[in-house]
Amino acid sequence: MMMKPPSLKKTMIPTCFFEPQNCRILNQEDIRQRMEEDISDVSRVLSLSKDEATILLRYFNWSVSKVNDVWFVDEFEIREKLGLLEKPVVVHQDDSVIVVCGTCFESFSYDGICSAACGHPYCRECWASYITTSINNDSLRCLSLRCPEPSCKASVGQDMIDSLVSEEDRKKYSEFLVKSYIEDNWSTKWCPGPGCEYVIEFFNWEGSFDEGHRPLDCETVKKWVLKNTSESENMNYILAYCKPCPNYFGSRSKKIEMAKQSLEKYTLYFERWDVNKKSIVKAIADFQKVKNEKFKQLSKNLDISEACFDFITKAWLQIVECRGILEWSYAYRYYLPDNGPAKKQFFEFLQGEAESWLEKLHNCVERELQPFLYCENQLKHFDDYRRNLIQLAIVTENYFEKLVKALENGLSDVHKASSSSSKDMFEDDYWFCDCCTYANPFSVNKCQMCTPDDYEGA
Repeated sequence: MMMKPPSLKKTMIPTCFFEPQNCRILNQEDIRQRMEEDISDVSRVLSLSKDEATILLRYFNWSVSKVNDVWFVDEFEIREKLGLLEKPVVVHQDDSVIVVCGTCFESFSYDGICSAACGHPYCRECWASYITTSINNDSLRCLSLRCPEPSCKASVGQDMIDSLVSEEDRKKYSEFLVKSYIEDNWSTKWCPGPGCEYVIEFFNWEGSFDEGHRPLDCETVKKWVLKNTSESENMNYILAYCKPCPNYFGSRSKKIEMAKQSLEKYTLYFERWDVNKKSIVKAIADFQKVKNEKFKQLSKNLDISEACFDFITKAWLQIVECRGILEWSYAYRYYLPDNGPAKKQFFEFLQGEAESWLEKLHNCVERELQPFLYCENQLKHFDDYRRNLIQLAIVTENYFEKLVKALENGLSDVHKASSSSSKDMFEDDYWFCDCCTYANPFSVNKCQMCTPDDYEGA
């Protein structure tokens, strides 16, 4: 039957195709508790503050074992990469001393000044503005804040952030931390059901699991996968392009035309779905090459640490995620009824905007990086490139988030025109045959493609 818009009910039970013995369903409170336990374990074993343990875990995708292994091998290098100062600067506060804020250049006593472990002084108001802007505009990037001093890499911990921002922003920051624990952790995934807040934890796995499929709901994905592997399209192809027996006198022109239209529609969206699926594989391979080979050359040419290329890594990972959303958006479009021109136009507008920005991001991270691989002393231009890429990544993320929300809401922002009767409203709607998946109008009760009623013996 015709696909219904996905429900946004947040208490829904996730319906994923995972074997029950290979996964566990968790809620966000379970995740938060596990996250806090991991932070406490790392803090205790390595004799670090909880802020430092959190920064370490985030960098190593919340893997406690990886943190323990790497830390004892090269503690100094890890501290340098992550801005964890071994000996924080101790500022002796004297209320009689006037300090100038490094951002607004106003004069303050030490009561109005705050600093990270590096000791660079900024007024509390400028710190609060800096942190709040990041929390409300940078998504998960707000978890990687550094000192505002351009030449300083000192990290900013959660305790300092909580002391400077509003209760609402503290809550947002905490939610971003939980989101990072889920999305960066190799063993957990959000349930792909629209609006679902449950998390799937995998265990006894061998390094791979089914990909996410936002913005499509699980039932429609099952239908699409089944369609791609079934023989239904073979029958449509035969009807559309094979010549009938010359001894057959039945009228087949209508069936041939319907089969041809069905096949052309399926082929259009399958090819676009498949192109994006292959693009994901290529993007992952390209990123591995950049990370393993080009980062070293960049580091040599620019005379900076490879840790400074984290923004490039995040851009590549975002490209992979966005390609996945595009991939499944084409399956969504296939099942979207053709009789709703407003929804169709709205879908194509949102998808087109998102895809356009993704191409700009991909071009920037891939082609515009090339000059820095072959020229030295380009640090100033590289800083401009960095700002441009980060801004592109933020804009692209916003467009894809808008696309996903609209599709998961069933394009509800498009208001249907009022109709005088239910017959007028639905006479051109379609239902999909369970046997051959042909789209039939609601005016018929039997599939026009596979029913034998119209056939006469040759």
